[in-house]
Amino acid sequence: MQLNYGTSGFRYPVVVIHSIAFAIGQAVCLLSHQHKQPVGIMITASHNPHTDNGVKLVQHDGCMISPDDESFMVERVLNKSTISLNARKSTLIIGMDTRPSSDTIKKLIIRGIQSVDTCPTIIDLSWTTTPQLHYHTFYRGSRKSEDYYESYFNDVNQLEFPHIVVDCANGVGTFPMRHLVESHQLQDNVILCNTNMSNSTLLNHLCGSDFITNHLDLHHFQMDHVLHASLDGDADRLVCYLRENERCMLLDGDYLSALFAFYLHKCENVKDIRVGVIHTAYANSAFLSYIHGLGFETRCTATGVKHLHRAALDYDIGIYFESNGHGTVLFKPQISSGLKQWLNPFIGDGVADLFACLLYTSPSPRDRTRSRMPSSA
Repeated sequence: MQLNYGTSGFRYPVVVIHSIAFAIGQAVCLLSHQHKQPVGIMITASHNPHTDNGVKLVQHDGCMISPDDESFMVERVLNKSTISLNARKSTLIIGMDTRPSSDTIKKLIIRGIQSVDTCPTIIDLSWTTTPQLHYHTFYRGSRKSEDYYESYFNDVNQLEFPHIVVDCANGVGTFPMRHLVESHQLQDNVILCNTNMSNSTLLNHLCGSDFITNHLDLHHFQMDHVLHASLDGDADRLVCYLRENERCMLLDGDYLSALFAFYLHKCENVKDIRVGVIHTAYANSAFLSYIHGLGFETRCTATGVKHLHRAALDYDIGIYFESNGHGTVLFKPQISSGLKQWLNPFIGDGVADLFACLLYTSPSPRDRTRSRMPSSA
């Protein structure tokens, strides 16, 4: 069969993923053994219908796997040769979204791992968001002491909260959103909707970021003049939207890039550093003109978040969002910024991006610092 590891990993109708899940388990076990590092496995098809599913992999530093490892995975999954059972001491971290097929695929992958490794370490996160899987793989690989919530959300109470309505797409993004709302007593400000995870067929059904991007109308708002936001099925995308005077305004990936660029221009000293805004050919000319007006560079890449992410690494601060709302802001290690602590550097994270969007309204001196940022060499 023709097989491809794309931007979203292996993503196919469920029957295809079922047929290759065992071989994926074997191949990813060999990958972990070769690198002597943990590998993350996320079972999801993101914004797609619940009838699809997929498997994407994460390397030990929390980032997407390399092109060489992508090719290795395709070759090994297609290769029908027998793999011997040995003590390979692989380490695999597995997470999944709420699709009805995810648990079966996970069990097939684990069987594949155990068929070639007598002593694997398998960490099962069960239902989790894709960004949390990325972070947990980094956490395991680096032995970092802070967990996901401590790394990005410790200062949530310093933000000035307007009312926000958050559509969780009936997916795993419900977990971190509920946790943050409850632990920071945000019930009066943050309204959660589409949080039904008991019926997996509701995942992304008439809700979620992809649906809103394509079908937004006045009926999707709970109130006027209030920020609304939609995650996708695995919570690695975010789009925002407003209704004012019977007019809908969609704040997609271009708007998110522009918002973070504006924050850096207005609230940070970026005079001597390279700030780049990475986009695809779908970005509109008004957006590009706005970014150039701020004095920042732009670069166009092929569609696919992995292409934008790699291009963003070339800058001191690299901002990238696809029009679908998948993206983040990357900072070189030497850059000090009030924005840096709020954003997930491994992948687009809809939950982290949502709270980072509120940063400009915060009166906190810590967040409004204009401290000097050194240039990279």
